[in-house]
Formats: sequence, structure tokens, C-alpha cells
Amino acid sequence: MKKFVLLSLTIFTLGSLSACKNAETPKKTTDPVRAHRTSAKAATTPAIKMSNDASAQTNLTNTLNQIHFSGTAMIVRHGKIIAHQSNGYAHASTMQSTNLHTMYEIDSIQKASTAILIMKQIQAGKLALNTTLNTFYPQIRGSEHITIRQMLDMTSGLAVTKFKQPAYHSDFQVVQQFIAHIHYTKWNQWNYQPINYVLLCGILESITGKTYQQLFTANIAQPLGLTETRFAYLPQTATMAQGYYWDKEHAQVNTQKPWNATSTMEHYELGTGQIFASVTDLYKLESAIVSGRLIGRRASDVLHWPGSRSTYAGGLYQRFGSMRSQGYGYGYEGFVRITPDGQNAVIMLANVQPNTQRFLKAADQLALVYAK
Repeated sequence: MKKFVLLSLTIFTLGSLSACKNAETPKKTTDPVRAHRTSAKAATTPAIKMSNDASAQTNLTNTLNQIHFSGTAMIVRHGKIIAHQSNGYAHASTMQSTNLHTMYEIDSIQKASTAILIMKQIQAGKLALNTTLNTFYPQIRGSEHITIRQMLDMTSGLAVTKFKQPAYHSDFQVVQQFIAHIHYTKWNQWNYQPINYVLLCGILESITGKTYQQLFTANIAQPLGLTETRFAYLPQTATMAQGYYWDKEHAQVNTQKPWNATSTMEHYELGTGQIFASVTDLYKLESAIVSGRLIGRRASDVLHWPGSRSTYAGGLYQRFGSMRSQGYGYGYEGFVRITPDGQNAVIMLANVQPNTQRFLKAADQLALVYAK
């Protein structure tokens, strides 16, 4: 699978890819990024079928039990769920158990969706990958050298000094607050900084006149039929798991100590970590992203072409034949390991944050067997 993707991308870069990255206004007839149009009907994802695999189920159950996992995980092979496991409580106070439909905050995994929304505007002719940041925010130092491509790849050199978050009033206000605390590091070198995607959200609202939530709902959630996906700042429902702290002494979730993220905190995660989703909805979403169902196969290849030695591009990393992302924050951890065709995957969403690599290592261990 990895060889096929790399081969197709190599061939593509000899022609259309260079045009996509370097031409401010690519020709509609030859540019694969702008040639694709995806209707809601074409992108709709059917319900995921089950095909139980006893061996995979045993492996998944044992792996999660050994690491004291609290949350939901599943393994997908050939587009079908072959194993799934839910451990612990979604809400310990009411003894509500987790299940396949429990929603968890996906944190930074959301960035891949933000990248898709940017690519859709490129396809609409309102942006190009080499559009510079000063087109929208000339007050940012070095913005004349920073491109949309570099922000997608986290190679812009931008970073933000931690600041106290004023009460939320609008997404525009959030972006302006970040800009007020921005500083410049080393240009064209990879440095994972969420400010890149916050600014991309500001650009999206500037050119569409719509909020991020409106764009996500209309271009991603509705076309894919995501019914178990919800913005974190909205009133909480019973199916949204509570996040918890980790008990270091006993190496397990501390259900007596919940995280309490405020609505303002969630709003300030603009486009970078403010969505809840179930494992099934997250699989539908990530499968559509990597396979090209939302923007086209070749446009997806352009978006996810590694922008640095980190292999990060468009919200995803590439390693051992799979596309990968993870998210941490507010008592949640999430991991996606999925093949470029979207057919094989390991999805893990936890409502506890150990701040160790125990869950990450388990996800990688399972991915070596099932997400390749």
C-alpha cells in the first residue's frame, strides 16, 4: 500500500503537483486540486458493517486491559469493523459505561478536517497553496514569506506565547487574540504550533463569511452523515464522555477527579481541538479524508505530501504504511492509524489523559498488525 501511494505521488509531482504548489492561479483544466468537486451525495458514507474476527477481538481486549484503558477502540479491516472494545465509564457519577456510540474529544485530530476545508477553498479558486499570509494578516511579522502550504505543514516559523483567554465573543476575536501574542521563530523549519491552523480558520471565515462550525457542518459533517459528532462548546449530552485525570500511583483512571474545560477554553481551540466524535464517526471522517472522497484522490495526495522530515502535512503524519494522527487535552487522548485507502484502521479514543505514551504505544502496536 505504501509503495503504491509513494509511486503515484512521485509520478504526480513531475507534473501537476509543481503547478499546484507554485502557480498562484492554476488552470482549471489541468489542476487536479481544483478539478475535483464533491457533492454531498457523492461523499456520503454508508453505515460501517461488522465482520467479527475472534483473534483480533482477543488481541484488542487484552491490549486495552493491560494498559488500563478507559474509552473505546476499534479495528477496521477492508472497511468493516472486525473488533471493538469499550472500557470504563463515560460518566462515573452515574455509572454510565462507555460504548461504541460514546463521543470523546478528539483534540488535534481535528486539524485534518481544517486542512480539508482549506483545500475546498483552493478548489473553489479562492486560495492557492502558495498564497502568502500577508494577503490576510499583513501585520504578522514575516507574513509575506509564509504560504498556506507552510501553515498546513507547520513550517511557517510562527509560534504563540501563552496568554490569558478573555471571555469568548466570536471566532474573529479568538484569531485576533492569537495574533496579539504571536512571535516568529525559524522559517521553513517544522515546528508543531496550533497557531498555524487557528490562522487558517481566520482565513476561511474571511473568504467565505461563514464560521468554522458552519463550514465544518456543511462541507464535512452533513455530507458524511456524521450523527455522533459535536462541537465541544455546545451543551453537553449524555453520550459525550467526561474526561478524567490519571491516577499515577495506581496507573489507572481517577474517576473521582474529572477535567472541567470551559466553553471559552474550547472556543480558543478553534479548528485545532474542539470536536467530540465516536470511534465510528471518526473512522468515517478519517477514511473520507485520506481516501479522497471529500476533495478527490490526487488533491488528497497533494495535501498530505510530507512537508518536512517529520512527514506532517495537512494534519496527518505518515509512518509504516499508514496515515497517523493523535490528540491530547482536557482529559482525553485519541489515536488514528489508517491506511491511505481508508480501508484498514485502528481508532482509539480515551477519556483519561495519562500524559505518558502507554496509549500511543498500544495504538502503534495494533497498527503494525491491522493498519497496513
